[in-house]
Amino acid sequence: MINLISELLKEWRGPGEGHSDKKYDIQSKVLDPSLNFLEKTSVYWFPRGSSIGFCLVASILGCLAILSITGFGLWFFYSPSVTAAWESIYYIEHILPAGHLIRGIHYLTSDILILITGGYLIYLVSSGIYRRMHGAVFYLWLAILGLIIFNSLSGLVLPWDQQGYWSTRIRLDIASTFPVIGPALAALLSGSEPMGHLTLTRSTVFHTGLVPPLLVATFLLVGISHFMNLRSLHRTDKLQPRTRDDILNLFALVGQYLIGTIGAIGLSGFLHMWLAGESDWGGPHVKAPADASSSYSIARPEWYFLWLFQILKYLPGGLMAIGTVFIPGFISLVVLSFPWIGKQKWGHRFNCSFGILLLFVMGGLTLKAFLQDNWDENFQNDLSQAKHEAERTIELAQKNGGIPPSGAYSLLKLDPMVQGPKLFAQNCASCHFYQGHNGQGKTSSDSQKAPDLFAFASEKWIKKLLNADHFASSQFFGGTKFKNGKMWKFLRDDLTEIDYEARAQLDDLILALSSEANLPYQDYSSDRARERIAAGQNHIEDTFGCIDCHAYMIPDEEATAIDLTGYGSKEWIVEFLNDPTHPKLYGNKNDRMPSFKTEGLLTDQEISVLADWIRNDWVGAKKPDLSFLNE
Repeated sequence: MINLISELLKEWRGPGEGHSDKKYDIQSKVLDPSLNFLEKTSVYWFPRGSSIGFCLVASILGCLAILSITGFGLWFFYSPSVTAAWESIYYIEHILPAGHLIRGIHYLTSDILILITGGYLIYLVSSGIYRRMHGAVFYLWLAILGLIIFNSLSGLVLPWDQQGYWSTRIRLDIASTFPVIGPALAALLSGSEPMGHLTLTRSTVFHTGLVPPLLVATFLLVGISHFMNLRSLHRTDKLQPRTRDDILNLFALVGQYLIGTIGAIGLSGFLHMWLAGESDWGGPHVKAPADASSSYSIARPEWYFLWLFQILKYLPGGLMAIGTVFIPGFISLVVLSFPWIGKQKWGHRFNCSFGILLLFVMGGLTLKAFLQDNWDENFQNDLSQAKHEAERTIELAQKNGGIPPSGAYSLLKLDPMVQGPKLFAQNCASCHFYQGHNGQGKTSSDSQKAPDLFAFASEKWIKKLLNADHFASSQFFGGTKFKNGKMWKFLRDDLTEIDYEARAQLDDLILALSSEANLPYQDYSSDRARERIAAGQNHIEDTFGCIDCHAYMIPDEEATAIDLTGYGSKEWIVEFLNDPTHPKLYGNKNDRMPSFKTEGLLTDQEISVLADWIRNDWVGAKKPDLSFLNE
């Protein structure tokens, strides 16, 4: 490619003097003076031919060009506020044409840039070039790597999602442990405590307004240092003057940088398309909105700091400073000493050995961190839950016609499908199970003390409840004081052995009682169902004598058991959660069931969400698989 461009340029210079063609006039008036100027000023910016170093530098500049172009494109659609940041990312990913691809290329190019810049520093050390260049140039390249990493980190919080929020929270906590400057540094980076609007504003300033100009300035300093070094070599006759044909290779060098840029675009685009599917490892997947009130155990640093994260696992709380301050400080001090150490007789071998050992340790710890998370069942469950919440937020935004002014998190905060399992696990699972687990898929070694509430008040649930053996089992009231009570005796004595006609009447009663719940996944609309419900209501009142103990349809102050009017409906469940000791419910017979509202354990909103979840009543809910109740 380089030779082809050079030959084309030579051919373009024409047959010589006296030619009247316009293009040769341009050559004589523009190209020749430009080449002469380059020769006279001894600007030797490029080597003869290609090299690994120049290919890496070309790729670095290409990645920076990609980040600048895609970054400006994303900037046009981003709003740095707690309520709008996630919405901006949602718009880019799901509404803006090619937005997902642009953001994916931007995200992956940032990682590729860190890899290539780190690779270039390894090349400088392993090839010994750092010993021949001015010491300042090596430090400038270290500064470039540091600025690139800092810019990448400052961009992670911008989506204002769970991963970005909590990983940034951890980094700020680590920064605050630095001696002397720690608290001030953390305050400068966060802008406010707790993290909020100012955090996003400052991160946006760092990511788009401060670090990029510093990177440009640092590259200019590298270029000036390179220029001064080449002039010095020329004046001491260590570098022979270049011919005009050599100067023509400057244009070929531009082509090399162009190829590097195209290659970086192709690589990042390929990786994005390869990883942007369902994989949890690749691509900037939209994650659930940030929630400062909840824990997020799967927060992890970026891959280039996983080795340090792994070290921190081995250090108790009192020794955390060893992993956050002393180990990184020691490594930084040794690397900064490379130019001085390299001048010693043994220095280059020491630097290379230290670098190889460092890469081996960092690589091994990073791999171990990945594998531990991959094999950790709890981590994988939490990861699946986080992915589910992210997908649910997107689904709610699409079905609700957008994101409300209160922000994306309000969609999740009011969603029974997401919040219900959490509320159940925190407040109910110590006694109740839900399909045999705590509502979040985790089983408990503790025995079940109250009924399993999966498909509560459905036909199958009530039918199983009205079986004496099941009533006294751990799946229902076997762990309560009602196990051998009046209801159990009635089921044993009056409903255990009944004829076919009575069984049909009992089935109608079950349907009528279940219809009080008006569950969204049960259909009561057919004429036959309405007939059976009417018949079942009569059986509740007359045939089976349920109203001897229970109130039904009509308030009864003499009732000694729970009111069956509206049994299993949202209003009934909310009233039960508010205060199960109410006279129309358990009254003074309540067995350890807390009064969530009167005791201040849950808010009205949380009780409403929990009731909807128990009833399987939320946007996009599917009919549950009731085979669990066949057991």
